[in-house]
Amino acid sequence: MRLSVIFSVLNNFDLFQTAIDLANVNSETDLDFVVIDNGSDEPLVVKEKVNLFRKEENIGNYPVFEEVLKHNLAAGDILAFFHTDLFIYEKGWDKRVIEGFEKNPKLGLIGFIGSNEIDNLGGRGLGTMSNFQGRQVGKWKGSPAEVHGKRINDLRKAVLVDGCSMIFRKKCLEEIGFLSNFPPHHFYDRLMCCQAREKGWEIGVLGIECDHFSGMTVNREPKYHTLAEKWMKERWGSIDNWIENNKDWFNNPQNPNYQKRPAQADQWVYLEAERQFLQEYRDKKHLIPVKEL
Repeated sequence: MRLSVIFSVLNNFDLFQTAIDLANVNSETDLDFVVIDNGSDEPLVVKEKVNLFRKEENIGNYPVFEEVLKHNLAAGDILAFFHTDLFIYEKGWDKRVIEGFEKNPKLGLIGFIGSNEIDNLGGRGLGTMSNFQGRQVGKWKGSPAEVHGKRINDLRKAVLVDGCSMIFRKKCLEEIGFLSNFPPHHFYDRLMCCQAREKGWEIGVLGIECDHFSGMTVNREPKYHTLAEKWMKERWGSIDNWIENNKDWFNNPQNPNYQKRPAQADQWVYLEAERQFLQEYRDKKHLIPVKEL
């Protein structure tokens, strides 16, 4: 099996360059690198041999998965979608990923941090596991696994992986498809995990030595916030309209953000993604809460 690594980049080029350098130098197979310049202010230039594609406007994180499949941008049987704030330190990490998929044909998705639990609020509950190192790399400082949950170095069964590292068997990603009206950011990792399980695929967390510098990918970028505001206003017009049209949800005490009025665009799109996810998988399908023993 061949592994393709996909990075979506919105500015922060020094962060991305470190991430791709580490993923490359610590690999032991012939990786296929795909880089999507997701609306950066200036066109990205990459020193590695990669397949580079540019979007003039930022499209968000969730649509990147569809973009890769729809336009057949990656050649691998396994598609690893990494955030640019994921630093991989372990030599041969790619071999371990490939071996995990080869040994279990039912395995559809691997992450480097995740949980064997999704709680009633859509969170990771008490099951979070990773092999985060907490290293200082240049100006970036990670946090060790124990800050988030427990440390593992093997492959464990899970029901949820974090969006910073979502490694799909291509067939699994093709089967779950994409929702045309799901927000471009937030909760897509939880959505896609539940979709994979609905289709009968298994999920795992692999304890690879790495760090994730959370919130560095898009949250600090004005272009992302512009996208979030545009996306929500096209569908709801205003925050008041959104609240009025979703008042049963807004006033539901089981809602983790019960009666919380969004203060800005990122918070607004977050609350919409949360609403769609929990209404579908908790309130309608009753597939969460769930725990893998």
